[in-house]
Order: sequence, then C-alpha cells, then structure tokens
Amino acid sequence: MPERVARRLAVSTGAARRSGAGGRSGDGDLWAFGVGPRDPRQVAALQRAAGNRAVSGLLSGSAVVQRSAWVGGQRVDPGDSRLSEPSRKLAGDELVHDYKDEAEFSAHAAGKTDYLGNLPGPTSRATWVRFQPNGCNVLGENHTEVRLQHVLPAVGSKSFIDEQFVSDALPTDSELARVYAKEKKDEFEKHGVGQETDKRKFGAESIFPKMGLALDMLLPYVNGDITTADLKGFQVGRLAPLMLKCAWAHAKDVAVEVAAKPATAPPHLAALAEVVEKDKTTLNEFITQQPTDSDLGDVLVTESGTAMLPPLARFCSAFIKAMLARIDTDAGLTQADRTGLAKVLSGERTGVFNTWRNMHIAHALERAVESHVRYVGMGAAHVKYLIKNKVLLEQWKRYDMRTGKSGNALAAFEQHTKKLAESAEDKAP
Repeated sequence: MPERVARRLAVSTGAARRSGAGGRSGDGDLWAFGVGPRDPRQVAALQRAAGNRAVSGLLSGSAVVQRSAWVGGQRVDPGDSRLSEPSRKLAGDELVHDYKDEAEFSAHAAGKTDYLGNLPGPTSRATWVRFQPNGCNVLGENHTEVRLQHVLPAVGSKSFIDEQFVSDALPTDSELARVYAKEKKDEFEKHGVGQETDKRKFGAESIFPKMGLALDMLLPYVNGDITTADLKGFQVGRLAPLMLKCAWAHAKDVAVEVAAKPATAPPHLAALAEVVEKDKTTLNEFITQQPTDSDLGDVLVTESGTAMLPPLARFCSAFIKAMLARIDTDAGLTQADRTGLAKVLSGERTGVFNTWRNMHIAHALERAVESHVRYVGMGAAHVKYLIKNKVLLEQWKRYDMRTGKSGNALAAFEQHTKKLAESAEDKAP
C-alpha cells in the first residue's frame, strides 16, 4: 500500500474518531478507500497487498512502515544517509520494490526505467512487476482485469500499441473518425497519450473486422434466434454500444458516398445505404444516445428496446455483408492473408472476423518490433493465435496477465510481492 495512502488512512482515522466523520465512528477515511473494518473482504484484500502488521496498524490508528525495498536481496534502510532523496522515498514507502543492484535502484528512483514498478490497481493493486528491459513485451490480458493501461503508468512507459486502439487511416472528415475519437478520448488519456496528435501509432488492429464481429455476435439476439434476455451481462451486450456507434457512423459515411455516385456503388454498399435511409429516423437517436459503458441487454428487454429489434436486425445484416465484402479491398492484408481468409469464409462468419482481426494484429506486432515499441497489449486469445501461427517468436517476451491462472506471469509477480512483503513484516521493528 502506498505511503501516501497509509499516512492518509492513519491521520484521517484519528481525525474521524474525534469528529465522527461520515457517521461511522472510528472508521474515518478507511471507508473512503473501500477499507472498512466491518467489511472482512476488503480487509483481507488489503492484507494480501500490504501485510497483516500494516493493516492491523492502520485499523488501530497507527501505520507501520514496512521498509520493503530490496537491492540484490538485501533490505534497504531508508535512514541510510548515502541514499538520494528519491531513493529514500522509495525505501521508506510501504510498497514492495525489488532491484537487482544499486544502479537499477537509483535509475528507478530517478524515473529512468520503463520495465518495473507497482501496479496501481484496482486488480492486483501494489503488485511489483518486472518486464524485459529491452525489446518488446507482449501482454495477454483479460480486458476486465489487469490491462496495459494499468501497466504503462506502473513502469513509466508511453511506448506501446494496444488492441483497444485501431491503426486504420480513417478519413479525418468522416463520421466514423469523429465518433471514434470522441469515444476513445478517455482511453487515450488513461494510456498517457491524450495529447499525442498521431494516435494511429498506438493502434494494434483494424476497426472494420472488429465492428463486423461485434454486429455478427449481436445479430442472433436482435433477429429472434436468441432471446434478448440472454444478452444481459454477456460480453456482447457490454461491447455492443460502442461498436454499434462506430458501425452506424461508418454506415452514414457509406450512405453519403453512395448518394454521390449511385450508379457505380457496389451492391453491398448500396444495400447498406438503403437500410440507413430507411431506418435512420428510428435508429439514429437510439444508437447515438446509448451510453458506451451501458449493457445493451438491459435496454433491449424493455418495451422501447423491443421496438428497435427489427431495424437493428436489418442494419446488422446489411453491415455484416458490407464488412465481408471489404476483405477484398483491405489494404492492410497481404494476398496470402486473403487466400487464408477465403478458406475460412466457407465456415461460420465469427471465425472469419476473428481471423481477419488476428491478421491485422499480427502485422501490427511485426511493425511494433521493427519500430522498437516496448509494450503490446491484447486479449489472451490473440496471443494464442500469434503463437500458433509463429508470428510471436520466442525472443519477443510474452506475459499472461490474467488473474486466477496458476503459474502465469501475474501469479508469479503476486507471489513474489507477497513473499517480500511478509519478509519485511517479519523484520519490522
């Protein structure tokens, strides 16, 4: 647990006891940080991160300094007069830090490293992580747990590509570019690159197969094959609002293009433009006003949501066909890619879109390695594809950052952190 949090907890707890702040006598800011003595689950989580002695001290009103910095296997004394001020702060806070030698310790204290640090949480909070100091680090993740956006501030890096961003050269005056930039603004900020002008360089895939896949997975729920009640809480329902917004924006761009040159418009684009024209009054407000972080399953089971099912089914069907036709003109694919996708096209569509996505991710990874990008973030399933197709080579270090996976990288980081925290606790005065 960070020193600033520990001190705030200790100080504010005493103040709260005196004032009865928040109506919970004796609890104080512990509740503000989600750590209430009456919630054993929160206390247990904090004990895993900071150790039993530290938590006991906090809950009784007195913080215990763990002094959990180690250099070459030796514990660092924060009172050592030879330490620089930045090094002294690291040695005296309550986070576990483990360095191979004094040079690494000093470099990290001075902010000159980009491969080690403590995860900010909420998942695996305070865990000490160490990645490859040179070359490309590929992180396989569960998108609801430890993500690249949590690792980057921990290690102090802005050199990355991430699956959640796209590398397509979207026309700057297009509706799709506008919607994408608006919806991804907060995510870019979380990655520390909100002020960057060229955000394409952070993208790890193409938006077109991603939109196609999302709408293909949504289609059975809106055309009646699967009840919409089953969509609630399912991944598709949570992803659909964002992808629907982007797909609808692209469809409106297509409608403008078709209107400009109706005689030469390809049939699949003309069909998509026809659906937009027919259902824009019904769908435009429904799709564009849907909160991106909402669950579409909660909406479609309502009376007003049910009324949207027929036009949504028409739109999804037309959009999927337009995306599949786009494969032949996708400049991001090689001829070998198209040949491979042609074989997959004989099967179910989900496999086509997934393979198409993976091909773009593979090319993005190759470019990242050539450009000496330090971190690549993607879902663990994509990592499996890259390994199987020999795109992800052994010299490109990979880390499984999913929780609950015994023996993976995150589990090893957590176990090492816990071991050092307990050792520091045993030696505390």
